[in-house]
Amino acid sequence: NHLLKNIGWDDGTLLDVVKSDNALHIRRKEDVVDLVTKPCVDILTATFKNIKPGKIIKYNSKLNESLNKLHVSARRVFFICLYLYFNGRYNSDGSILIRADKYAEFIGIDRTMAYKQMKDAADYFSSNIKLISLCDYIKNEGLLRVALSTETINFISAVDGRKYQTTVVLYQSAVKLSGRYSWNLYQLIKSRLLDKSGAFSIKLDELMI
Repeated sequence: NHLLKNIGWDDGTLLDVVKSDNALHIRRKEDVVDLVTKPCVDILTATFKNIKPGKIIKYNSKLNESLNKLHVSARRVFFICLYLYFNGRYNSDGSILIRADKYAEFIGIDRTMAYKQMKDAADYFSSNIKLISLCDYIKNEGLLRVALSTETINFISAVDGRKYQTTVVLYQSAVKLSGRYSWNLYQLIKSRLLDKSGAFSIKLDELMI
């Protein structure tokens, strides 16, 4: 079997991924029976690469519609902001500062790439202010000055499970995932594996939608 060791879940879940009949069959390791498998498609390998256990971030599930539209750099900056916000690491005016060296450390990339991704995120959020109302890239200091929007504050505050549907993700999963579709695929697999059967199948055509 082609086995992916997924340590993005708290329980260190192991996954078997079987590609057959134009579909991916995904299940927990403990549910395995003998099957002839092929290596899974590259997108799935990329999805779980370098994911490690870490802090949990919880937010109102209505936020996912906006998150799914973010490109990689913007999503990384957004979740770093949430992490710092939840840990009380923001200024008296509510702004959050992200230094390039810390960004590189958070993501696991070199500083040159960190500068580029921070600049890309600032460019994106300058015209997309729904989640982040301020995102200034201070080039000479290698620094981002960011402020979460009122809408985002509302979504991360409305997390009472008795009233709202909520999403829980691991911080490391949110910032380490790379690739255009990896975040959506991670969310799909995570939600489907909540089923007690611990397994599901999905046609490859469905992943193209």
